[in-house]
Amino acid sequence: MAQKDYVSRASLGSQSKKRHPKKKKNGNKLETVLILAVILLIILLGSLYFITRNKSDKLPLLPYPNTAKGLPPPPEERWRYIKELENRQFGVSKPIEPTAEGGVHLSTQIMNEQRKIREKAALDTGQESIQLPEIPSTKSKTAKEKISHWVLQCGSFRTLEPAESLRAKLALSGIESSITSGDGWNRVILRPYSTRATVDDMLQRLKTTEASNCIPRHLGG
Repeated sequence: MAQKDYVSRASLGSQSKKRHPKKKKNGNKLETVLILAVILLIILLGSLYFITRNKSDKLPLLPYPNTAKGLPPPPEERWRYIKELENRQFGVSKPIEPTAEGGVHLSTQIMNEQRKIREKAALDTGQESIQLPEIPSTKSKTAKEKISHWVLQCGSFRTLEPAESLRAKLALSGIESSITSGDGWNRVILRPYSTRATVDDMLQRLKTTEASNCIPRHLGG
């Protein structure tokens, strides 16, 4: 009979027994890691859901603004202007006294005060002030009637160019003039003068210029 090697078998058996538990330990570690990862994921998802739900349910309430304390003070200038108009007093220097005949005597000073009051009231309401008729003065009319007008005609041309050149020469001498056109003529005219003396003075001044042949003309007045 062949001899069996029990020693070698025993050693091989013991080695095989020792190797199997290592595989089981590695498998157990992976399972525990996976279980822990799943548990952590569930906890995270649950906490996120709980936080979002609490935020949506419990919104922060904003404080109601107290408008009574923050109102600005009412404007003073507008009411002050109205009060000034209400308290405004129109003073009359002299009281109105009835005369012996039963009428009322109004002095010129009181009439002036009433006129000023009407003008101020018209300005406040945006209307035109009431103008009282004024007595025309006879002195101004007589003075205007006595005023006569004189002009100096320094040239008369058919075309406009020589008239403009003469006007330019007078301007260089410091004398103002104008050109009037009519009836086919362009006349160089010096401004109207009120007296004959001013006309004579201008004629003496024109003798030193090229326009020494100016003719005085009376326009009447």
